[in-house]
Amino acid sequence: MQFEFEIIYELSEHYPIQKLCSIMDINRSSFYKWKKRLYVPNEKKVKRMENIQLFMNYHNKYATHGLIISFNVINTAFIMIKPIVLA
Repeated sequence: MQFEFEIIYELSEHYPIQKLCSIMDINRSSFYKWKKRLYVPNEKKVKRMENIQLFMNYHNKYATHGLIISFNVINTAFIMIKPIVLA
């Protein structure tokens, strides 16, 4: 179903959504519900981003030596410990 919604979304710039949904035998309301979810993050993602922002603010204020903060594409944080080389 996801694939069909994506096709309709792409083609909706050139063709009426009502016609596209009819051709693909998809309820228009289902398409609009799917489209709305694209722009409204769920509660879990919002909370995760708030926690990451809180962590980053704290880390910027009280930086820890040897700690590297990185983010991947889907906005989740992970922490890597940088090895310490003794001379």
